[in-house]
Amino acid sequence: MKKTILLFFAIAGIISCTDKDTIPKNQVDPIVGEWKLQSIVYNQTGTNLASECQMKSTYKFNEDGSITGTVYTEDIGGNCFEKQVNSTWEHIDNSNNDYLIDNSIKIVKFSDKKTTIVMKSKNIVDECIFKLFGNENTYKKK
Repeated sequence: MKKTILLFFAIAGIISCTDKDTIPKNQVDPIVGEWKLQSIVYNQTGTNLASECQMKSTYKFNEDGSITGTVYTEDIGGNCFEKQVNSTWEHIDNSNNDYLIDNSIKIVKFSDKKTTIVMKSKNIVDECIFKLFGNENTYKKK
């Protein structure tokens, strides 16, 4: 009888456990929406590496885990070109605001009542990537 009661409480305890790190199904993830690039900052110098052309770039994070975006880049002559991009995102760790974006783990920090995000790669091994793409990208919600 004691084993049955103990087993009952063990099963009840397991069933009643919830994951506090997940976003409730009826709540929209705060990253959902359209975001416009504000800066690409290399942390070691504080230099904003984003050109006026690049700052036209926007990304739309959809509820279904897809991303659509318009990315602007410059050629060597300074001409600005537009490119449409598609990718995916997933909120993988709520406690650290880790997101899997385009198969790369990003740390996303929200500020200004969740209208601004600062995004940086969690693990960058190659220092050249830091210099080329910056360390922290800041986006403002449109």
